[in-house]
Amino acid sequence: MGTLGPMGYEPKQKYNRRQSTLAYQGRFEFGVVDASIMRNLTETLGRIIPPGIAGAGEARTLESDNTIADLKWVTSIGDHQLSIGGQWWRAEMVDAVAPAPFTQTMTAVFLEDNWRLHDDFSLTLGGRYDHHDAFGSQFSPRVYGVWNPVEHWTIKGGVSQGYKTPNVEMLTDGIYGFGAQGTLPFVGNPDLKPEISTTTELNVFYVADSGFTASAGVFINRFTDKLARGTPRPNCSFAGNEGLAGCIDVGYWPNIAEFGQTVNVDKAETRGGEVSFRMPLAEQWAWLVNYTYTESEQKSGASQGLPLTNTPKHMLNSNLRWQFAEQASLWLSTEYRSKRYRGAGVAFNALGDFKAYSLSHLGASYQITEAVTLNAVIYNLLDKDFLQYTPYANPTSANPDNVSYSNLYPINQEGRRLWLSANIQF
Repeated sequence: MGTLGPMGYEPKQKYNRRQSTLAYQGRFEFGVVDASIMRNLTETLGRIIPPGIAGAGEARTLESDNTIADLKWVTSIGDHQLSIGGQWWRAEMVDAVAPAPFTQTMTAVFLEDNWRLHDDFSLTLGGRYDHHDAFGSQFSPRVYGVWNPVEHWTIKGGVSQGYKTPNVEMLTDGIYGFGAQGTLPFVGNPDLKPEISTTTELNVFYVADSGFTASAGVFINRFTDKLARGTPRPNCSFAGNEGLAGCIDVGYWPNIAEFGQTVNVDKAETRGGEVSFRMPLAEQWAWLVNYTYTESEQKSGASQGLPLTNTPKHMLNSNLRWQFAEQASLWLSTEYRSKRYRGAGVAFNALGDFKAYSLSHLGASYQITEAVTLNAVIYNLLDKDFLQYTPYANPTSANPDNVSYSNLYPINQEGRRLWLSANIQF
């Protein structure tokens, strides 16, 4: 990462995560009940407050706390299988550069009816009602059909609506964080709206007696108010920007030429196809592969005709599994993501798209008893370094040398790490 400490980073960074989950499943005459509660605490060490604001050079606190509770009941009534449930989610984020912690609470309830209309056809009707403490309520319907025309073949298709709210810090009327190695402040956008999507898909599945399975499908997603990273906005207090149309005034920041901001893209679309297969290689071996091709396009606004940011065109996943004992298995997975559009701006002009990358993971599972299973996973097996911040000339940079930094990769993935878990049923 180089000598970037003054711009927001110490020479070394450390990420801490503590996750605990308590889950329950009960089988009764009236149906199956699933309940769980999960808490996830994260902490980033090694960040410092960038220059230009109070406390510059001091350690920057970055912590998050998420608690999610889920409840679902599944029961059968005649030709109908009903699923009824709900979710409660509270999130809190603390960032030393923000004036106060960010908090949000979301609740949801859902109902789904899988109706067996014929021996070879079923229809699923459902809906989800979400309530967000900042955005109010939204109902999202779903309809899906499953048809088995002949033995071994299944056709599935339907239409569903999705609902995604902005992270609460994105609504702040002021600066809530930094990017580009501490040189690009992010400002909130109180006018952000939730993203609503409509997905239409059609898939064909084949299952052979030998255990071989394959599928192919097409999809199209249409978005209204798609959440995306917008073109950087000029800072009104920077020399030469005074009175500039569209500039943002969030206080006196004379050394910052522009701010990053999340925006709503009025209309956007993704479309593509997916193929997958599972192939038994031997009695104890199986290979699973899936590939997804995605085209994306912004249908309105200043970036009309350009791709969506953070949307790879090619995604490939492979998993090789070895069931070497009745109670034990070992697997190796690899994922590939192609390059993706960085978004308009000086960084894109200098560095182009975000780089493609691949990752490998190694995992094992051992069932000690009928009720207890131990799992271990080594993520990022080859310890790939995703912190490849690269300098580029930026005449509007806060750095005296007119140099800014941007990562060549779209993610800050942690290095090699070991994840241990136990699944206890009772």
